[in-house]
Amino acid sequence: YTSSVVIDESVIQGIKDAASFAPLHNPAHLIGIEEALKSFPQLKDKNVAVFDTAFHQTMPEESYLYALPYNLYKEHGIRRY
Repeated sequence: YTSSVVIDESVIQGIKDAASFAPLHNPAHLIGIEEALKSFPQLKDKNVAVFDTAFHQTMPEESYLYALPYNLYKEHGIRRY
């Protein structure tokens, strides 16, 4: 995600789908999200997720590129986040 988003089912699914990229963070955050939604149903449309990937989108190229062949970045999007 490149910006903050209101948490809905598609965002929850997106976090689940990306769990293999952040196995220490995403599953734990999902527990917190699901508990908050269950505990405060009246705030269902007011929960917002803020992703550090939004910050990392503004990194200059020399900061986000690894010392790998450039085609790996171009073809597969391999970069720091």
